Amino acid sequence: MSKIYAVYDTTGIQSYIFSSTKLRENMGASVLVGNVLKKYLPEILKKSLGDERVIVNWKERCDKSLDKNDNTLAEIIYVGGGNAYVAFTDLETYTKATKDFLLEVYDKTVSIGIASAYVETDFESGYEEQNKELLKRLSEAKGKINRPIPAGNQPITRASLLTGLPVVEQENGEAISAEQVCKREARNSSKSSENKFKEFDDLIRGNNNYLAVIHVDGNSCGKLIRGYSKANNWDEVVPKIREMSKRISELYKKAYCQTVNKLREFYKTSSYYNKNSELPHIKIILDGDDITCVTAGQYGTSFAAELLRAIEYFSQDKNLYPFEYKESSKLTACAGVTIFHSHYPFSAAYKMAEECCSNAKSYMRRDGESMKSFIDFHLHQSGAVTSLKSYRKEQYETANGYLLNRPYCMSNESEYPLYSEFEGLMKEWVKIQNKEDEGNKPWPRSRLKVLYAAMVDDSKVAEVLAWCKSRGYILPVEIKDNEIDKKQYATFFDVLELADTYENISEGVI
Repeated sequence: MSKIYAVYDTTGIQSYIFSSTKLRENMGASVLVGNVLKKYLPEILKKSLGDERVIVNWKERCDKSLDKNDNTLAEIIYVGGGNAYVAFTDLETYTKATKDFLLEVYDKTVSIGIASAYVETDFESGYEEQNKELLKRLSEAKGKINRPIPAGNQPITRASLLTGLPVVEQENGEAISAEQVCKREARNSSKSSENKFKEFDDLIRGNNNYLAVIHVDGNSCGKLIRGYSKANNWDEVVPKIREMSKRISELYKKAYCQTVNKLREFYKTSSYYNKNSELPHIKIILDGDDITCVTAGQYGTSFAAELLRAIEYFSQDKNLYPFEYKESSKLTACAGVTIFHSHYPFSAAYKMAEECCSNAKSYMRRDGESMKSFIDFHLHQSGAVTSLKSYRKEQYETANGYLLNRPYCMSNESEYPLYSEFEGLMKEWVKIQNKEDEGNKPWPRSRLKVLYAAMVDDSKVAEVLAWCKSRGYILPVEIKDNEIDKKQYATFFDVLELADTYENISEGVI
């Protein structure tokens, strides 16, 4: 009898987490998403098939292959990259466990979708081809999945204004759906220290009302794991992919925690800090090589840059790699940051951060097989809900070319501009904004806005600069029409755009 190699994947999680404008529902949704594969799946496997007949502690079995005991009905191979891989003894067992799992996910979350696929195997040989076929079938399953939404437009029901789902409860006069109930209960039961924040506005520091959402995604982590699993023998492959998945997850957590600590130390020196002041930072997702967090707007770009540096730094430890170490094995990641007004829809801001991250990855791929870390960022100053591509085409394309120089490369030895160019110029710009330096007067906001508008309109930039210079306002770099490298001009524009919403949490690399 053939055995079953199965995979489970959560779908629609971004819209599930970010569909709400209420922080407690966003954070509760994040808790639920994190629980689906790490908590609910092992619990249901044990409940459905018998506690003594399943193995779920895969992290503690990284030095072992699959259990071949006839008494074992199911074993979690590993969880990583948003997927859970499970070995079942037969199709009937897989079908029963999957049905019970889907019911549990619906009961706990209401609308998180689950895609699943399987292939038949003997768990002896043929791993590579079987895994390719499994991922192909998963892709097909995800394309066919239809997330059912209970009808909310029937005359006997009242629909939630936020989700459109039927109202099931009243909370302080607010009509809420079952999905909202699940999210709020998850938030209330969470022991996270971040529960102290009630609304996103609680993160705002300073005179502006900007927030920043940061999305970081690892580069080719799945490819790296598969690179350690070329052997077709299942007994050789399983320990390798378990160990590598575990170590990648631990590295990202270590990099994230160090960056948060760096932000905390910087924040303690700021004018916003007092002993009752909470660190303006919230973790939304920290799952494998996928990180999403929210912070005060002025810290967003430098926090993301520092996080990318930390990921590369820690990945240089040869002990990370359980098997043969190669220089090309170094882990890198890309980051997207959206800085936005707090009243702007959070889901739209997150989508732009995702697009920034995707844009950064597209530049990374131009280097071919060479993996580098890139960062792209966007300051959204309008209330328009639009795509990043459309916004940039409308706002930043001029007769003389594209104004922006983003994304920036965080890795050394690249043909692309390093982020240090941006940081160095920003440092100079902040200095001349805030104090008189060598006879040059600090730049007031009014002059900054005039120069920014001239660059956006691509008109009379040299004339504006001459006018400013005659009054003692000098730039950290000299810019003249048609006499400066376009990349340097665009880098300066990037700096100028973020000048009011940027603070560097670290003056250097780790």
